[in-house]
Amino acid sequence: MDFRLDGDNHLNPTFLYSGQDDLLGPALLTPDSEPTKFNLPTQKVDTFDYNIGIYDPYDDSRPPSVQFGDGLDPSEHEGSHVSTNGNGIAPASVSNDIPEGEYKLLREHITRSQVTIYLNIRNAILRLWHRNPLAGITRQEAAGCVKDPRYFPLSQITYEWLMRNGYINFGCVELTNTARPIPRSLAKGGRRKTIVVVGAGMSGLGCARQLEGLIAQLGEQFTDKGERTPKIIILEGRNRVGGRVYSHPLKKQANGILPPGLRSTAEMGAQIVTGFEHGNPMNAIIRGQLGLRYYALKDNSVLYDYDGRTVDKRRDVMVERLWNDVLERAAVYRNKLPTMRTVEGERELIRRGEDPKDSISNTAELISSLEDAGVEVTVRDGNPISTNTSAPENPAVGLDKVGGRQYQLAGSAANKPAAEAAKIIGWNVPQDIPLTESLDLLSITQASPHPTLGETMDEGIKQYQEMLGLTSQDLRLMNWHHANLEYANAANVNQLSLGGWDQDIGNEFEGEHCEVVGGYTQVPRGLWQYPQQLDVRFNHAIKTIKYGGSSLDPPALVECHNGEKFEADEVVLTSSLGVLKEGSIKFVPPLPDWKTSCIERMGFGLLNKVVLVYDKAFWEEDRDMFGLLNDAEHDKQNQRSYADCRGRFYLFWNCIQTSGRPMLIALMAGTAAYSVEETDNESLVAEVTGRLAKVFPLTEIPRPSEVIVTRWKKDPFARGSYSYVGPQTQTGDYDIMAQPVGPIHFAGEATCGTHPATVHGAYLSGLRAASEVLDSLLGPIQVSTPIVTTGGHKVKVEQAVRSGSSPLTDIEAFETNNAIPGDAVSGTMVADSSVPSTSVAGTTVAGSSGASVAGIKRKRGYVDVWEPVLPPPDPNADTRLQAEAEDYEARIIGAILSTLSDRPIKPGKPIVNPYLLYQNDEWYNVKARCDSEKVATTGDPNAKTSRNDIRIALGADWRNLREDLKKPYVDKSQEARESSFTALANYKEAVETWDREAERVRNEFIAANPPSDGVMKRLEGRTAIEFGQDRKGRKTSGYAE
Repeated sequence: MDFRLDGDNHLNPTFLYSGQDDLLGPALLTPDSEPTKFNLPTQKVDTFDYNIGIYDPYDDSRPPSVQFGDGLDPSEHEGSHVSTNGNGIAPASVSNDIPEGEYKLLREHITRSQVTIYLNIRNAILRLWHRNPLAGITRQEAAGCVKDPRYFPLSQITYEWLMRNGYINFGCVELTNTARPIPRSLAKGGRRKTIVVVGAGMSGLGCARQLEGLIAQLGEQFTDKGERTPKIIILEGRNRVGGRVYSHPLKKQANGILPPGLRSTAEMGAQIVTGFEHGNPMNAIIRGQLGLRYYALKDNSVLYDYDGRTVDKRRDVMVERLWNDVLERAAVYRNKLPTMRTVEGERELIRRGEDPKDSISNTAELISSLEDAGVEVTVRDGNPISTNTSAPENPAVGLDKVGGRQYQLAGSAANKPAAEAAKIIGWNVPQDIPLTESLDLLSITQASPHPTLGETMDEGIKQYQEMLGLTSQDLRLMNWHHANLEYANAANVNQLSLGGWDQDIGNEFEGEHCEVVGGYTQVPRGLWQYPQQLDVRFNHAIKTIKYGGSSLDPPALVECHNGEKFEADEVVLTSSLGVLKEGSIKFVPPLPDWKTSCIERMGFGLLNKVVLVYDKAFWEEDRDMFGLLNDAEHDKQNQRSYADCRGRFYLFWNCIQTSGRPMLIALMAGTAAYSVEETDNESLVAEVTGRLAKVFPLTEIPRPSEVIVTRWKKDPFARGSYSYVGPQTQTGDYDIMAQPVGPIHFAGEATCGTHPATVHGAYLSGLRAASEVLDSLLGPIQVSTPIVTTGGHKVKVEQAVRSGSSPLTDIEAFETNNAIPGDAVSGTMVADSSVPSTSVAGTTVAGSSGASVAGIKRKRGYVDVWEPVLPPPDPNADTRLQAEAEDYEARIIGAILSTLSDRPIKPGKPIVNPYLLYQNDEWYNVKARCDSEKVATTGDPNAKTSRNDIRIALGADWRNLREDLKKPYVDKSQEARESSFTALANYKEAVETWDREAERVRNEFIAANPPSDGVMKRLEGRTAIEFGQDRKGRKTSGYAE
């Protein structure tokens, strides 16, 4: 038997796509200690050690930044299907499953044969990224993945699509900022745009970090329009990052046991990385960027019956297979999976990294034309374009996401009659039962307009019970598997939709399930801190979001419970589905019905944990987990009698390897998770100790030295653990949850239909939301037409590698047998001027029947004549001049500060209102009085007075206060006012003197050290530092402000 955890985005190397972990459930726990400090590797890395899971840097670096092809040996292309599965892209095809994806972007621009070329370019860029995710891919390196210079524009479109959609350059990676100084003629002035991200969980931090990277990489598109790059603010209600990813530090640390710098922690929420392979973005972040240690779980677990005896292995396997059979028969009623439109490339060529030889033709039709005409288009290996291809009606049920055990469904006999299937599995079928007898599940599915998985499976188990004579232990085993399914979905199986509970089937990642040594919290902390710390405002719980309407400028206003307000041009809301269901955030105007209806239909479940820390382990330390069967509450032969108790302490994680302390984490799944919310810790400890005493009778079970119990339902910032597909949830509801409402974008695991209820799903939703925000600010990717030039032409290349307004200026000339002469990329070339030309994404193409494209073998008798028109401009001149100006300005600042020291600091504003002074003194006294009155009035011992009521009471007390008692506050305010006037006058005098002296030192420095003409021109009227940092005001001397 083997255990496994939750489910897990695939870019298939042979398909063109259009789309892009594990959230359990502390509530109300103490904050973490100081954040872990990461020692990030500084050298480039070519690969990782996938066996031991420790970051393993190598000395060799990425191939040269620009070359024809991706610089990989053919043998590397042979295994490219793994390395190109970045965040779930299929290596050999293009699909059309979501709007604005690969397929939609390119269908009007490339032909059937060019699909293979595009996929080779895309896969090569992905390979570069996955070989070293510590360094961002550049446009130059993307151009280096092209084997024919005619495809430079295509490589840049590919690069930007991958970048914007979070397939490359994501996570904790430092990226070049392309924002340039804004010329005075373009400067728009006014307010700088602001993006507010609500929530500092994995989706919020992932979105903010991605936006920071995208804005840096595309910064010049803002500054070229005269706009400053937007700022990003994260508002977090808690006093920590991570959301439902939280590693609670233990009171007693395992000093010297864990590697240096790691803490002993217990996972309150997300715990397992469900496989690093096949495109999990956590691979690049955990192993490639943060270099975190992790522990691979072993399949050596065991099940104990309710009385403590070990369950017979053979019986366990037989019951598991029978349970799988029932699940497979219930899968017949699954909703039909949506058809995914794809365009497949030539697999053999893609496997070898080769392009088709006849890819450019004047007569080839675009994909869109063939599709619109209804033509069944096939590629050379006979694979169709899939305009007529549909997904199978009922593929094998996906249980890779199931919490504890990985279910192997290969060779299922569910397509046979039930009696025959039972016999194949190994059960003894009574002689009077014909092998043609089967289960009747149709009647139960038709009994309700919203049938559930649990009701259907229970009916199947009941019929098998009558057919095979299942024992009470068999039913306990069946219900253990039910509990495992309830863990995976955070809901009782009777609350799961029969038709859609596993709607994310087929999207699971692969590889061993692992735990992060020292705590999963290191991942969100890394996203927060690296490469530079994000602006997270803690203790900022959201009260109201106002949006839309002509009266709002900017389009949104976010108000917090602490009274602070933030104007925003774009808002990314990552609050949990539980918080949205509760309605604790007020929207003005209210969200539209299509959004609120979806929120109501979707399910948000609960999973809780009981953490038990001991001084010494009494269990088998080499077992990573073990399970306990639960007995029925009443009738042992009645399946329904197990429903409320089967998930109670049903699975224990042994966390010695990851925490360094003897620690067990017991799971409370299904209905049992809700009982934890209302049960005190003492009762839970007594119960679990009694259960463990039966399992380990030869050992006296000690009282745990530390106990932590999660109660996620009571957490006001979670209100549960993770989403599930409820009976009334409709197909596509996850996509509806992801759709924006005006300037409000939605992210979080409940908006990721391909990977719900997972950490990587939450992170991927943040990448998707970041892409939406960028499209809102800059517009979608612009594709010039035609994107690929046809054969028989000469080429003049001017900034051939360009995307939008982002020219590539430092690509070196290529020298091959058929290379472009001279500076073929950043230089200028012309052919016969009599030939008409067309502009193609930065490339001018001149037509001539006997000509050929530069870099391609010419026809016989053809002679190239290349005449330089103008000497190519220095592409780095502006950058060097800016650096020189900033360096010169820094020297001036150094001279000023060494002469005058720091500029005077403006004094703070004192409290000059006597009522506010009184309020500070009396707030808690009045609060205590109001609370007592409310308890007496309502009879509720937990009743609390609202802040507004306290303010009203304080105001009344102040108005009724005797004058002699008011006088001290009035005197204090008058003293503060006079002191403030004096301090402000002194400040103004000091700062005027400082500014005059600073101007004098500045002029003396310039006279003694005259700059170049270019630098002086940049400094006139405004400093270089002001240009570079987008400062608001124009100051010539206020450097230290």
